[in-house]
Amino acid sequence: MDKVAHVIMFLILSHALAVALRKQQTSMLLQRWSMILAVTCAIACGAFLELIQSTVFDERTTDAADFVANSLGALAGPFLFRLIYGNEIYRSASISDRSQSTL
Repeated sequence: MDKVAHVIMFLILSHALAVALRKQQTSMLLQRWSMILAVTCAIACGAFLELIQSTVFDERTTDAADFVANSLGALAGPFLFRLIYGNEIYRSASISDRSQSTL
């Protein structure tokens, strides 16, 4: 059950990152690469958490299975939510929509 919780947490994390990067309007580059960046950041976060737990906390140990579960959740997040919700949730405002909203 512990590994299921890891998958779900990192699925939510990577999905939230992908949506946030896609919806931001500062950088088109971040929008274009949002899914890859979200997955990469979530996996890096999972690796960091596993490494930090064995070095900082005496009672905790690094668990490779936790890292695998974290990574699977991170990989599944954006793709599963895109499958469920389609492109609508990832769609950002077009340039014409942005220019009309500033008028």
